[in-house]
Amino acid sequence: MAWLGAFVLTQLVEAPLYAWCLRRWSTSPTWERVAVAFLPSALTHPLLWLGFPTLREHLSYVAAVGVAEALVVVVEAVVIARFLDAAPVPGRVALAFGAAGVVNALSVAAGLASRALFDWP
Repeated sequence: MAWLGAFVLTQLVEAPLYAWCLRRWSTSPTWERVAVAFLPSALTHPLLWLGFPTLREHLSYVAAVGVAEALVVVVEAVVIARFLDAAPVPGRVALAFGAAGVVNALSVAAGLASRALFDWP
């Protein structure tokens, strides 16, 4: 059940931010941009949740979080870059990595704050 709470919080933080990026830099129809805004986290969150214990067996907590979040940023940037068709071609990858980095940093911060303040998720 802890995974579901963390997933919901992640989507509440990340999907609106990805939707904003897509609104600015995508020519896709609105319904597609909204659906795509949920996609990066929907792909990466379960994998991170399942894979993190394995990372923890080999790395310190801080190192495991760093490796996991770096992988998440890479995967989410690749996913989101595909839909940034209104952005200049040379800048698309940088824009996608920047967006994924900021979105995930805010998501991690929200999760840590929620845990500290409310002991949730």
